[in-house]
Amino acid sequence: MPVIANYNKLVEPVNHEPQLINLNGLRIHISTDSSDHKRDEKLEAIRHATELISQRVPNAYNIFRQLGILEVYFGENVLCEACWFPEQHDGTRFMFLGNKMMFLTNKLLPHQDPISGIGTAAGRGLCDQLYDDKRMSHFNFRRWKLGKDQYQATKRNTKMTAIVVHEFGHIFHEFNAQANFWLLKGDITNHFVMDDALASQVSFYVRGSNYLEFVAEVFTGLVHGKQYSMDVRGAYLYWGGMIVQ
Repeated sequence: MPVIANYNKLVEPVNHEPQLINLNGLRIHISTDSSDHKRDEKLEAIRHATELISQRVPNAYNIFRQLGILEVYFGENVLCEACWFPEQHDGTRFMFLGNKMMFLTNKLLPHQDPISGIGTAAGRGLCDQLYDDKRMSHFNFRRWKLGKDQYQATKRNTKMTAIVVHEFGHIFHEFNAQANFWLLKGDITNHFVMDDALASQVSFYVRGSNYLEFVAEVFTGLVHGKQYSMDVRGAYLYWGGMIVQ
């Protein structure tokens, strides 16, 4: 079931009339709560995410069309998640996007491994790694040419897009392998908890969880051009991850 705090947000006032937008074949129905003033930036992150997915996932346009309407809710304090209500294959698909996707950055500390190191906030995820990929030395000419504001915006937008791609990773997983997805979704006893050695090749975020988050994280990495070992790709495909070129 969606996080209750998220689902309850649907009854609150909205700043904008709910609207239907088509992005790369995907129809999204957007609602924005009265506290959120970052709607345009979040919408741009969805636009970038669907463009990236369309470039890397075979037949993505038709898959987006087959998904039907995705209910997208922008709120200041909602948690970022993709969910179904009721929680079953034919339930309505929701994507909640809160403001933490814009401001919370789990920085890599000196001498830490970019994947398994724990930053200043918590365990590092793939989105933090992609944010770091956009970092430049203070002496890098390109950084000075961009200017401070544009440099910070480039890093922030990269992370925002990656978060949206991660949530689409869950949606594409369910579309591609319903049985595996709902088996993992209902694994409240962590019977399918993944191996630490495998998780450590992807992100600290997936350690201690089952393969549901693993598939979404690897999907995000592949869409952004990251390379993984045969073991990681094998587990990703075994549990129903979508083929990414």
